[in-house]
Amino acid sequence: PTESSQCLTCDLGKIPDDSQSECRTCAAGHFAALGAANCSACRAGTFALAGSPRCSVCRGGRVPLEDQSNCEICDAGKFAAPGDVTCSDCP
Repeated sequence: PTESSQCLTCDLGKIPDDSQSECRTCAAGHFAALGAANCSACRAGTFALAGSPRCSVCRGGRVPLEDQSNCEICDAGKFAAPGDVTCSDCP
């Protein structure tokens, strides 16, 4: 085993692997702040691309995909406000 005098600190959107030897990218739908030990899942109504330092809100007319990896456009006759989880029928 290799000895180390310090722990591995990874860039935004990455966390140390189990051996603390390399940084790995957080999967889509997850994020990691600078120096985080684990990737965190995005909260409902948000999304994150792989390697993101934070989750983002979809702009109006879009909602997060089920895996929160990106946003999808609402179908015709439906709408969504920023941060909505599902598209709603137009009145």
